[in-house]
Amino acid sequence: RWGRRWSNVRSPRAYMDAALGRGSAVQSVEQLTEEQACGEFVFLNLRQSAGVPLEAFEARFGRPFFARFPHATQLVADGVLESAADRVTLSRRGLFVADSVFATFF
Repeated sequence: RWGRRWSNVRSPRAYMDAALGRGSAVQSVEQLTEEQACGEFVFLNLRQSAGVPLEAFEARFGRPFFARFPHATQLVADGVLESAADRVTLSRRGLFVADSVFATFF
């Protein structure tokens, strides 16, 4: 329900053999939990300049962003995130510590 993560065969030769033979080079599939899906949604959107669309987050996960991630209020206060009415983005300062910010959502 929350999505899935998959990995493909790593070896280029084996990838080609699998893709041509089976029509797919997928090696493993993992079903995401709600918690994993929330974290990945935030992580993947914060990597973009548009940031996390708050309405889309709430529509997908049934809870407001700041209710699901109350620590994000402190990240805004610390100046690494910026919050507008419709989205949350990394601040200029947050760009320099982005990996640390992303880790807090997992």
